[in-house]
This record gives sequence, C-alpha cells and structure tokens, in this order.
Amino acid sequence: MKTIVRTMTVTEAAKAMRDAGIRVSEERVRAGIEQGIYSWGDCVKMRCPEYTVYQKLFYQWMKEQAEPTENEEGETS
Repeated sequence: MKTIVRTMTVTEAAKAMRDAGIRVSEERVRAGIEQGIYSWGDCVKMRCPEYTVYQKLFYQWMKEQAEPTENEEGETS
C-alpha cells in the first residue's frame, strides 16, 4: 500500500489560520513550531531553518480549536 504525507508551507498555514479568525503572522507560526507550541509542524535548524507543516495534523488541530458559527439565517453550522 502506497501512502503519502501531505505538507503545506508556513505561508499556507498562516493564511488558513487568519481565514479562520486567528491573528497570526508567518513569523509567529515559525516561532510556535520552533517552541513546540504548534505540534503539527517541525523545524530543522540549519543555516536557514527549514519548516514542515503536516497538513493532516494542522487541520485536525484547526478543527479542535473551532467553534460553531451562525449562517445568514441564524442557524448554527
């Protein structure tokens, strides 16, 4: 069985977080990954640090943080 690990960039993660209402910058995402606050990413410290955001873990985390919102008719979705 072939498997694939989907990743995303720090830029993509920060944009998704902002779209969900989280005030965050790319710099803050990088710092959070380095400090172990965001468990959905890794940083390999080299001359220029390399960041990997694991898409599945990221969206699981986003789902855990989310609250229901009201649609235009006032119904909770």
